[in-house]
Amino acid sequence: MSQSLFVTLLGNDGTPQDSVQATSNNDNDDDSNNYDGYVHFADIFPSHFSTVSLENERRTLFKRANLIGIITFLAVFIALPSLTYVSLQQRGFMGALFFSAAIFVFFSVCLSIHQIIMHLTHWFMPDVQKYVVRILWMVPIYSINSWFSLRFHKAVIFLDLVRGLYEAYVIATFVYYLIELLGGEENLERILRMKSASYGNHARCLHALGCTRWRMGREFLVKSKQGVLQYVVMKSAATVLVVAMNIAGIYSFDKTHFNLSSAKLYLDIVMNISVSWALYCLVKIFYATKEELRHPIDWKPAGKFLCVKGVVFWTFWQGVLMQILNALGVIKPWGIYNSEYVATSLQNYLVCIEMLGFSIAHHYTFTHKEYRPMHEGQDLFETLLLEDACDDSSYMAPNIRQLSTPMSFSQAFWSSSVPSDLICDIRRYSRGTDSIIVNSLTL
Repeated sequence: MSQSLFVTLLGNDGTPQDSVQATSNNDNDDDSNNYDGYVHFADIFPSHFSTVSLENERRTLFKRANLIGIITFLAVFIALPSLTYVSLQQRGFMGALFFSAAIFVFFSVCLSIHQIIMHLTHWFMPDVQKYVVRILWMVPIYSINSWFSLRFHKAVIFLDLVRGLYEAYVIATFVYYLIELLGGEENLERILRMKSASYGNHARCLHALGCTRWRMGREFLVKSKQGVLQYVVMKSAATVLVVAMNIAGIYSFDKTHFNLSSAKLYLDIVMNISVSWALYCLVKIFYATKEELRHPIDWKPAGKFLCVKGVVFWTFWQGVLMQILNALGVIKPWGIYNSEYVATSLQNYLVCIEMLGFSIAHHYTFTHKEYRPMHEGQDLFETLLLEDACDDSSYMAPNIRQLSTPMSFSQAFWSSSVPSDLICDIRRYSRGTDSIIVNSLTL
């Protein structure tokens, strides 16, 4: 029997629809039932757009956007290089870094915000896209955070804490994103139960530390989620602890953290173990489900995985390298700035540059086009109903909720901004995972 991947089409009110585009079966229904599946600016500004056709709306919008973009582009490429040159002429090392980094920050933030807006105005898969938007915010937060660190060096400790918190949030978010792409927890449990038991094995060194094999199914999923959620909790607790120690004067952001008497050394060791375990759990669940993420529909999981892991890993190890070079005396003082100040500034400057590359990568790997009813000129609903989607007769097709018409911008923004699911799971998992696994098995 042929297998297929089913998408449940729902209206904004949650009722099933018979077709991909929202239509009205009653010609006498009001205008709200004739919504054609697009966000109309006439609905937002009725007094201005009431007499303008949809095509004219789009042309006018794009003309204005292009004009603003061109003016901004010219202003950025004239003003910022000029300010950078003036700063260098006046021997302003930090000023030059700050203004030149602003060019990269500007374009990386613009690209990311554009992609976020495209998702929020094409909100067809809310259960999936809310996680995409949370991931896309990573580049603007990293860029602006690093840029501010170049200017406000005394606040570097607190700015790094903000960036670290969002890093933990994104790692957990990506796991939730994979779960939704595979049809939710129940469907993913069925998929995992059909997998080889070898996916639940750990390296010998972890077995020596007391890690037992995870049974495929509910236990594998629960342990993986617990692994990423613990980092969110640990990072939040560490943030509060760092603020308290900084106020007490026992925490400082300098190379003395290599000293055995430094509190930062031990806190870094604990947090490195925590993030390593979170990334390990992320890799475990990704590796176990990568085939399902590629077939019967290819969500391009490798690119998405590398974009998320790349930002976390690259920025982390780059910072470690800067600290090592500074400790070895490779990085020298510059004028009135000591070597620690220079090392931190170089790290933040490099992050500003690198985020532009990641914003371009995110533009292609996390595109909103993947979630529209019409995907690359082909009906996504018909594509997902292709026969022989999977040769394995035991395959259970995921049930992904897809709206026939997108949610409003405000609803989409609120849905993506409030991590109620993550908060709920943290509370649930704080009581232990054994009861969660047992309760699932008894259902």
